[in-house]
Amino acid sequence: MYQQEAGQVSTDDALLRVSRYWDSRPCNSRHSDVDIDSDPLRYSREVTSRKFLAEPHLMLFMPPDNPKPVPDREQLPGMRILDMGCGIGTQSLWLAGYGASVLGVDISAASLEIAQRRLRAENEIYRTVNEVDLDAHFMVG
Repeated sequence: MYQQEAGQVSTDDALLRVSRYWDSRPCNSRHSDVDIDSDPLRYSREVTSRKFLAEPHLMLFMPPDNPKPVPDREQLPGMRILDMGCGIGTQSLWLAGYGASVLGVDISAASLEIAQRRLRAENEIYRTVNEVDLDAHFMVG
């Protein structure tokens, strides 16, 4: 049986601290000057644009049989991807836009709520999303 030493933080406490941290400041949620409530689609597009401008390497796709990242979007349609730590869903939405089926999960309920709102805004325009599970994760594709 594991015994916790004085001053140590339990796993549950650590997870709670991490989720509270990210709930108070969802990653990249301030990448747009637009309020998500006033124009969720424009908000989503600006967040995506700024994210990929700041981190262009995220647009590279790394196939499992090739350790070098290559921009090979032709392999994405129909691919099933688990996006652990999806945050506000920028990468998940980008991958789904090229035909992948993406399951995004995150410890932050606030981040998932923003991801779900972005997903709904993008889906209203393009109808690219087949299923959305709004509980502890979100599903794209």
